[in-house]
Amino acid sequence: MEVIGLAALAGVLWCMFTIDEFGSALYQGGFLLLAVPAIALIIVSAHPQSLMGRFWGLPVLVWIGARSYGMYLYHWPVFVLTRPRGDLSLLDLSRPDINLPWLPVLAIRFVATGVLAELSYRYVEMPIRSGALMAWWRRSPRGLGRSALTAVA
Repeated sequence: MEVIGLAALAGVLWCMFTIDEFGSALYQGGFLLLAVPAIALIIVSAHPQSLMGRFWGLPVLVWIGARSYGMYLYHWPVFVLTRPRGDLSLLDLSRPDINLPWLPVLAIRFVATGVLAELSYRYVEMPIRSGALMAWWRRSPRGLGRSALTAVA
C-alpha cells in the first residue's frame, strides 16, 4: 500500500509539473491521466494505518485543511496589498513601496493569511456551524424580517 501511495503521489506531482493547462493533451486524456493517481492517492491516504494517512493526519496539516477555505478567500487581498512595488496602494497613496526581499514579504503574506483565516474560522465559520447564528436569529425581534427567513428555512 505504501508503494502504491508513493507512486500515486509521484504521478500526481509529475502531472502537475508536466501537463500544460493550455495544451491539447490535457483535454485528450490528461485529466484521466491525473485522475487515476489522484484516486489511488486518496484511497491510500484514507486508510488509517497507512503512512500516507498518518502524514496527512499531522496536526499542522489538519489545521491547514480546516482553514483552507478561509486561506483561499483571504490570500488574494493579502497578496495584492503586500505586493512589492505594486500598482495598488489602497491604504495610503503616499506610502513608499515595500522594499523587502521576496522571502520576508512571502512570510508576511503567509502569516497574515493564516491569521485572517484563523479569525474567520473561529469567529465566523464555527459559530455558523454550531448553530449560534440561528440561535441569535431566533432571539431577534420579529421586526427584522424573521418570519420570511424562518419560512424559507
